[in-house]
Amino acid sequence: MIPNTLTILQPSTSKEQKTQKPRKPRRKVTEVPQPSDPMEHVIDKAVYKELDDRLVRAATTASGLEAEQDSGNINKT
Repeated sequence: MIPNTLTILQPSTSKEQKTQKPRKPRRKVTEVPQPSDPMEHVIDKAVYKELDDRLVRAATTASGLEAEQDSGNINKT
């Protein structure tokens, strides 16, 4: 016995499907207003001073930890 098969035919379209090409991204130039020179120098000095303070604190903390470790080693002996 031959099984019944159903064949569905899709109508063909006369137009070919268009494929879109990927677009190149457009680069937009954005200008950011710059602060005046005196303000720039004041901000820079504040940042460097704060950075220096943090570095000093970090160095102090590290040397403090080393001192604690050394004193712990002395107590164990």
